[in-house]
Amino acid sequence: MQLISKQDKIKIINYTGLAILSGMLNFLFLLIVNHAVEYLLSNNTDLSGNYKLLLQFGLVILFFLISRWILNAKVIAFSQKIYWGLRERILQLIVRSHSAQITKNKSKLYAVLANDINTILEASTIIITFISSAILVVACFIYLAFINIYVFLITLLAAGLGIFVYLKVSKISNQKFENVRDNETNFLKYFNYLLDLTKELQVFPKKGKAIFDTRLKPIVDYGEKNNTDAYVSYLNSQLISQFLFYTLIVFVLFYAKVFFEIELSKLINIVFVLLYLFNPLVNLLVFLPTLSRASISMRKISAVETELQSSLSEMNTEDITEEIVESFHSLQIKKVAFEYPSKEFAVGPIDFTIRKNEILFIYGGNGSGKSTMIYLLLNILKSEEGEYALNGGAFIPFKQKSLYRLFSPVFSDFKLFDSLYAIEDIDEKRIKRLIQLFELEEKVVFENKQFSTLDLSLGQRKRLALIMAILEDRPILVLDEWAADQDPYFRKKFYTEIIHRIVKEENKTILAITHDDKYYEEADRLFRMDYGKLKEISLQKEVIH
Repeated sequence: MQLISKQDKIKIINYTGLAILSGMLNFLFLLIVNHAVEYLLSNNTDLSGNYKLLLQFGLVILFFLISRWILNAKVIAFSQKIYWGLRERILQLIVRSHSAQITKNKSKLYAVLANDINTILEASTIIITFISSAILVVACFIYLAFINIYVFLITLLAAGLGIFVYLKVSKISNQKFENVRDNETNFLKYFNYLLDLTKELQVFPKKGKAIFDTRLKPIVDYGEKNNTDAYVSYLNSQLISQFLFYTLIVFVLFYAKVFFEIELSKLINIVFVLLYLFNPLVNLLVFLPTLSRASISMRKISAVETELQSSLSEMNTEDITEEIVESFHSLQIKKVAFEYPSKEFAVGPIDFTIRKNEILFIYGGNGSGKSTMIYLLLNILKSEEGEYALNGGAFIPFKQKSLYRLFSPVFSDFKLFDSLYAIEDIDEKRIKRLIQLFELEEKVVFENKQFSTLDLSLGQRKRLALIMAILEDRPILVLDEWAADQDPYFRKKFYTEIIHRIVKEENKTILAITHDDKYYEEADRLFRMDYGKLKEISLQKEVIH
């Protein structure tokens, strides 16, 4: 997957042209300086009356500054476009991808957003300077060849030797950078793991220290050592290159006139060129580690994007239309089954029918498969087996995945949205009625298209989550142990009053996982999940275990 569009590549070419112009103007300044030195030596006078030379200096400096400003301003804008554009692309993939892919790649996504995109931003701001420096280096070498071919060859040899050493070392350094980048994913994985355990660590601090000592500290030490080794390797090779260059300048000053019979003005020109050449050469070497890390980051981003893209075709399947959702009256599931990759537990085959305006309760022991079944209906888990029929129509393969469009879930580990996202027709009277039904009127007010606060107790937050689910206007509400966090008074109200009013007033079907056997009689149908098998239970039984 390409990280940079065709239009952006055209922009890079245009910016490269500006960089070449900037580098040539920089080199032209050197030529004028050398010309001024030759003028001083040959005429044995000052430059105060040479207005032509002064005009040349002024024009070159002016055009250099203008070209450099335009180039830098465009590069800043371009780099920010790349930076935020990459973030936008990753975020769009996240909201469109299957939850299993997001969970699987969570640490990678953190690393991409927190590190890789910043590395590419850093590289994008120096790439034009890198190109400009390269142009200046080439121009200086060509100029040296015109001044004296022998000095040019010696300089080329010294520079070539320095670059060879640098590239030889950089191969090892790049591998260390890649190792550190892979290490960063593990660091973020355990960092987030630590953040998720703050309450547990509050009451058992030694566990926090143990996690740090056994998980995070080795990662920190490994990252510190490898990054240090990589940068020191680059530094060593850079110093070797600088040593060779300084030695070359000393050699030219002491021996070039003797060995190559170079006149004084030419010798001064050569020294000026070498000194002028030194800075862009150092830039090329200094920028290489950043460009190397950017190359690694681009591969990581591309790999994550490709992996997320693999789930988009399924997520975008729309075999259930909005019209079907609105006209829902029945869903029949037949022979749907799922087995975990470990082969230790399987659910199904399940035969199950949901009808409009029903209240269905499912109970069963921990690990019996209740949540797995719900996740299959919601496409959180994927099943290739079984089929379903909607509204009495023909059966189609269950793997056609837009079945989730029928459901609005409130999970046991629910997350509360801070606004009514993707809900277009907002009936404020309806919302006020629901807030009163769930006894939140003293805590929450709906205003400016959102609820006034989310700072509520767990039970109250769950009530607000259910209100939001109702407002999504999908026909089936899925509740996973919803009443478990409610006080006894409200739990009774929920089972004996609220669910019946939701069915009648909001035209919903309720599919609830519950262990509140005291209220099983409130259901229209009752099911038990046991070892992955779903069985309907008669409500006439006096005691249900």
